[in-house]
Amino acid sequence: MVDASRGAGARVLLVGVRIPPNYGRDYTERFFGMFADVARERKASLAPFLLDGFADQTDLFQTTGSIRR
Repeated sequence: MVDASRGAGARVLLVGVRIPPNYGRDYTERFFGMFADVARERKASLAPFLLDGFADQTDLFQTTGSIRR
Protein backbone atom coordinates (compact mmCIF):
# COMPACT_ATOMS: atom_id res chain seq x y z
CA MET A 1 0.00 0.00 0.00
CA VAL A 2 2.89 2.32 0.77
CA ASP A 3 4.43 1.72 -2.64
CA ALA A 4 1.11 2.07 -4.44
CA SER A 5 0.33 5.29 -2.61
CA ARG A 6 3.71 6.76 -3.44
CA GLY A 7 3.31 5.61 -7.03
CA ALA A 8 0.13 7.66 -7.19
CA GLY A 9 2.02 10.71 -5.92
CA ALA A 10 0.87 10.62 -2.29
CA ARG A 11 2.99 11.39 0.74
CA VAL A 12 2.65 8.49 3.15
CA LEU A 13 2.02 8.59 6.88
CA LEU A 14 1.55 5.22 8.59
CA VAL A 15 -0.76 5.46 11.56
CA GLY A 16 -0.58 2.65 14.09
CA VAL A 17 -3.53 1.13 15.86
CA ARG A 18 -3.82 -1.32 18.72
CA ILE A 19 -5.99 -4.38 19.02
CA PRO A 20 -7.73 -5.59 22.18
CA PRO A 21 -5.56 -7.49 24.66
CA ASN A 22 -7.76 -10.58 24.47
CA TYR A 23 -5.78 -11.59 21.37
CA GLY A 24 -2.86 -12.38 23.67
CA ARG A 25 0.19 -10.37 24.63
CA ASP A 26 2.54 -11.80 22.01
CA TYR A 27 0.14 -11.24 19.12
CA THR A 28 -0.92 -7.73 20.20
CA GLU A 29 2.70 -6.61 20.65
CA ARG A 30 3.74 -8.02 17.27
CA PHE A 31 0.69 -6.43 15.61
CA PHE A 32 1.53 -3.03 17.11
CA GLY A 33 5.21 -3.39 16.20
CA MET A 34 4.37 -4.15 12.59
CA PHE A 35 3.62 -0.47 11.92
CA ALA A 36 7.11 0.59 13.01
CA ASP A 37 8.65 -2.24 10.98
CA VAL A 38 6.83 -1.21 7.80
CA ALA A 39 7.65 2.47 8.35
CA ARG A 40 11.33 1.64 8.80
CA GLU A 41 11.45 -0.73 5.81
CA ARG A 42 9.66 1.71 3.50
CA LYS A 43 11.25 4.86 4.98
CA ALA A 44 7.80 6.29 5.75
CA SER A 45 6.71 8.63 8.51
CA LEU A 46 4.95 7.01 11.45
CA ALA A 47 2.38 8.16 13.98
CA PRO A 48 2.74 5.22 16.40
CA PHE A 49 -0.80 5.23 17.77
CA LEU A 50 -3.85 6.85 16.19
CA LEU A 51 -5.44 7.76 19.53
CA ASP A 52 -2.26 8.82 21.34
CA GLY A 53 -2.84 11.81 23.59
CA PHE A 54 -6.57 11.47 24.04
CA ALA A 55 -7.70 7.85 24.09
CA ASP A 56 -7.27 7.71 27.85
CA GLN A 57 -9.11 10.99 28.49
CA THR A 58 -12.64 9.71 28.98
CA ASP A 59 -13.96 13.23 29.59
CA LEU A 60 -13.46 13.88 25.85
CA PHE A 61 -15.89 11.11 24.93
CA GLN A 62 -19.65 11.01 25.02
CA THR A 63 -21.35 8.31 27.08
CA THR A 64 -21.83 6.36 23.84
CA GLY A 65 -18.06 6.20 23.42
CA SER A 66 -17.87 8.58 20.47
CA ILE A 67 -15.74 11.74 20.52
CA ARG A 68 -17.40 15.00 21.54
CA ARG A 69 -17.35 17.80 19.01
